[in-house]
Amino acid sequence: MKLKNILKFILPVVAFIMTSCSKEEIKFYDGTPNVYFYWSVEREFSWADLKDSTEITFAYYSARVTDTVYNIPINVAAAPTDYDRVINFEVLPGSNAVKGKHYDWNADQLILEAGKNQAILPITFHRTEDMATDTIIMDIALKDSKDFKVNMSSVVLDEVTGKKRNLTTWRIYVSDIVTKPGTWLDFLFGKFSLKKYKLISEVLNISYSDFASVRDIPTVMGYATIVQRYLNLQRQNGNIIYDEDGTEMTMGSYVQ
Repeated sequence: MKLKNILKFILPVVAFIMTSCSKEEIKFYDGTPNVYFYWSVEREFSWADLKDSTEITFAYYSARVTDTVYNIPINVAAAPTDYDRVINFEVLPGSNAVKGKHYDWNADQLILEAGKNQAILPITFHRTEDMATDTIIMDIALKDSKDFKVNMSSVVLDEVTGKKRNLTTWRIYVSDIVTKPGTWLDFLFGKFSLKKYKLISEVLNISYSDFASVRDIPTVMGYATIVQRYLNLQRQNGNIIYDEDGTEMTMGSYVQ
């Protein structure tokens, strides 16, 4: 059986298993409706990991960009109602994000509209000088309200280490430093480095933000393939490109 045919059979099965596991590990409580962060239970896009945090960096944007809005979906583990309901949340102690300096939002409560089971929490982050050297951390926790309880605290990912994924607490890292984007898959692009990231941007003639915003595997695979061909051509012409650690720069094993 050809590799292509094998992959056609295996990939859907793997996707089904991954989806099934993510569904089965969540315990939805009966009785009082519960709230949780949506991306801790459902994938933000098809090949993304379930998560309880995100990274935002202004380094992907031009110097003219001073603010960005990050929208967090919050879902209800219950049926919709014919009336509005209130979702409470707070910034936890220990966060170094300062309201009015690093971020702002319109209200300290979120209204879940009648007939819906998802609300969006928009947070406006401001680009500040300290983000060029330090990462700002913001921990947001859902709180009990008259309409909802917060019982779905976490999912244990590793019984040995005790590693968990939080369902009701969300951490946001904000900086003005170039970091590894979610689009960067090691099997396609190899080990992350700023030098390699800059080369990818130059070869493809796309900005960091355009690269980081891609959400489909075929496009990402195409990017990695094009850059690997460029590296191969440079090598054939006697111009081996080296990475930051002194080794020859290559993309991931999948596109070799």
